[in-house]
Amino acid sequence: MCYFLCILSALAEYPDRVKKLFVNNESNKYGIYSIVMYPDGKRREIIIDDFIPCDRNSKRPIFSRVNGKELWVVLMEKAWGKTFKNFI
Repeated sequence: MCYFLCILSALAEYPDRVKKLFVNNESNKYGIYSIVMYPDGKRREIIIDDFIPCDRNSKRPIFSRVNGKELWVVLMEKAWGKTFKNFI
């Protein structure tokens, strides 16, 4: 997982590439997102929701942390977990 988060950190330098990973770039009232990932080099769309586990006290996400109001890192981490059966 730490390698994946490092990749996301490097990817943040290229916002256009980040946008290409999201099939739907706008938030929606259903909280459903489709993200493109390439497990084993094969294109696959991963469907996730925006339910993010948060700490009861701080109200911050339990896993990855974001800088400001960015949501893409947390959604990418959730898609990674779903792709590799580590449901987050």
